[in-house]
Amino acid sequence: MNRVAKEGFLKCTWGNVAYKIWNKDAPKRAVFLHGWMDHLSVFEPLISNLSNSDIEILAVDLPGHGHSDHVSWPWNYSHSDLPKYMIEILDRMEYRKYHFVGHSFSGNSLTPSLAVSSDEVQSFTILDAHGVITMVDDMYLFTQRKALEGTYHSKRVENPKQISREELKKRLLKSTIPLEFQDLWLERGVKWNVERTHGHFARDIRLNENSNLLDHLKMPILRINGKESDPFGGVDPNNPAMALFDIKSVQRFSEEISKKENVTEFHLPGNHHFFLPQARETAKILEEFWSSVE
Repeated sequence: MNRVAKEGFLKCTWGNVAYKIWNKDAPKRAVFLHGWMDHLSVFEPLISNLSNSDIEILAVDLPGHGHSDHVSWPWNYSHSDLPKYMIEILDRMEYRKYHFVGHSFSGNSLTPSLAVSSDEVQSFTILDAHGVITMVDDMYLFTQRKALEGTYHSKRVENPKQISREELKKRLLKSTIPLEFQDLWLERGVKWNVERTHGHFARDIRLNENSNLLDHLKMPILRINGKESDPFGGVDPNNPAMALFDIKSVQRFSEEISKKENVTEFHLPGNHHFFLPQARETAKILEEFWSSVE
């Protein structure tokens, strides 16, 4: 895709949302949404390999990520809040019909919302995600209360500690971002000083803290997973922090969605961020899929 991206901010109820648009005013539309603690730049290699100039591409930084504002009460960072953000963003951008591409957190969180928006969503592409995330019933009310209290009592960190570029790169080594794409990630994922020698991660540090659905997923679905993704979809059953989630139900849904007749599935070499080193192949699969459903 050769056309220069337009970058800007969209004023929303909770604050400003940063976005980029490629092929502006093209007749068709697609939305790309990144995962937890990422930002829209993870899609740039993939988007640059898309050759179809008839599709306007919108990618946004989720609230608390990249260049977007951090949120305050009563907003929160959660799987249940993401659909609220996207409904407003897409309404303000006047996106009425579009292809949706979601990685990880976004591929898990938005499935229920997309399932009841079949008139708007032409297709749904899930990148290395299970397609849903559910909470253990006994813990649901407890976690909802804790999330609300946490948002109400917590405050933004106004003056985060400045960290050297070398130390930031060292910390990013713990992620699944391939080494050759880490500089790209850091450019948008860090708020740098004037000299660009020190900075801090731009994301809000507070981020650290079923069968009926299958029946409603009637739009064409493309699922692409990394062959070496571990844990797959970012859901690790051995991680104590995952104890709140109903992992068995998530894995069962993940298995069942792959069996649906309207689901096409691919596995490409790579980890959770396979679409960075496999940008060309992912773009080819994506464009062939879009063409098949139009």
